[in-house]
Amino acid sequence: MFPREEKDTILEDIADKAKNAGQDQNKDTKYAFFVSQCRERLHLVLTFSPVGEGFRNRCRQFPSIINCCTIDWYNAWPEDALFSVASRQFEDNATKLNIKDSVEVLARTSVYLHQSVKEASENYYNELRRRNYTTPTSYLDLIKTYIEMLGANRLLCPSRCNVIKTVSNVCLRPTRWSPISSRNLLSLCPRLRRNQRPPKRW
Repeated sequence: MFPREEKDTILEDIADKAKNAGQDQNKDTKYAFFVSQCRERLHLVLTFSPVGEGFRNRCRQFPSIINCCTIDWYNAWPEDALFSVASRQFEDNATKLNIKDSVEVLARTSVYLHQSVKEASENYYNELRRRNYTTPTSYLDLIKTYIEMLGANRLLCPSRCNVIKTVSNVCLRPTRWSPISSRNLLSLCPRLRRNQRPPKRW
């Protein structure tokens, strides 16, 4: 697992602790003592989302996730936590998106959307017995998507306004030319009548 140089450094650092624990001072014993200390003190945290089939498939493939781990189920975020997270996300982008006066409204709207989806998911399960999960990750994705779309539209709207102004100016030009055009058409009517040929008879 470790290169030779790193392993020698580890054995030197742990020599005193191994000696105080009554272990022999040979390399194999000190390294075994190091591994045992790592097993006692090293803790790994695995996080899984219950959305979809991924968690179920992993539990089937790796039963030690259930048998050798302590499982903590985290409840849904309370309303205060949802509001706090949304406020922080919008405040970080308030200057960029020019939404300083709308941070609180946007945060409360985000909380309402998340909770309404959660209630609708419960009704969906009661009627059709199918689960639709709303997780903190989906809540963060909601806020992130809104911020990205708002930023894109902030850049897109001015360009579209310029296009509309240009088109409107072009459309208004014929109204200025219409009197001249109508006079020209009226003056051409007699000439068109003279040049008009009767239809051929077969």
